[in-house]
Amino acid sequence: LEMRIRMLGSEHLEVAEIQNALGYLYHDKNLYDKAQELYQQSLETRKRILGDKAHRGLAESFQNLSVLYKDRALYSQAEQFGKEALSMHKQLYGEVDYHVASSLNALGTIYEDLGQYDEAISVYRESLEIRRQIFEHNSPEIAVMLNNLAGALSNQKNHIEAEALYRDCLSICKDIYGDKHPSTASTLSNLGRTLKSLERYDESEKLYQECLAIRKLLFGEDNSSIASSLSNLGELYLAQKYYEQAESMLQESIEMNKRYLGDKHPRIGVSMDNLAVIYGLQGDVVKAESFHRDAIAILVQSFGVEHPRTVQCRKNLEDLINDANE
Repeated sequence: LEMRIRMLGSEHLEVAEIQNALGYLYHDKNLYDKAQELYQQSLETRKRILGDKAHRGLAESFQNLSVLYKDRALYSQAEQFGKEALSMHKQLYGEVDYHVASSLNALGTIYEDLGQYDEAISVYRESLEIRRQIFEHNSPEIAVMLNNLAGALSNQKNHIEAEALYRDCLSICKDIYGDKHPSTASTLSNLGRTLKSLERYDESEKLYQECLAIRKLLFGEDNSSIASSLSNLGELYLAQKYYEQAESMLQESIEMNKRYLGDKHPRIGVSMDNLAVIYGLQGDVVKAESFHRDAIAILVQSFGVEHPRTVQCRKNLEDLINDANE
């Protein structure tokens, strides 16, 4: 980067491309501050050179910043940049194009995180239809959309359709990637979560454990993906009233996530709320209330007060207080 700046000056599109590429590398390593700084530098350079002209570099900058802000649970900024990326991709490539489908998918993930499931399902279906016009069914691009659409449907309690889509996705992932791949592991986890919602607990645990084994093989014992698997197992054991196992899994998940995501990420808030439920059921009302309140603060900061997960956390606290006062 420094060499390019010396050769070309700072106001050059090649410099912006390198800034963006470096930002992507930092983003991939979860070094969000460095990634954001470089993404912003790249965008500002491109804007000074290109102005308002539609350009693939500007669309790339908008998209990368959108994904980064989503990963940081800064959803207003993520949605804003995501919509700008979608608009520019449509200007550049038309309505039926992979870039447009990708932007729609990325917006869907933002809406899903915000609990806006109708909006998420709508853009996911639109993205899937575009991809079906471009790709064969047995392709990674179709698998991604089957997975994401299934997740939104499951969040809307449409678990039967979600299960069918997840199984279709899993079949594609195994055909393309094999049994020991991150995408295969993620689909196993997602299918396990849907089966848990259907109270098919033994099937769910088998899939969760299979996912965890693959992730440990790929990433080692300490990774944000491992933390996600531990959290899922904790929630499953909580649903089955195996409180000691649930507490152990959730505590380990929280500590691991803090190392990778910081103290205020919504995943930590969700796990803290689940721990609070366990403490309440074990009769430790003071500790349970403290964990619920900390969880609510994190979830409100990330999602706002109307998000379904925030609402559920508040209800859990109210139930705890009401039960304690009876």
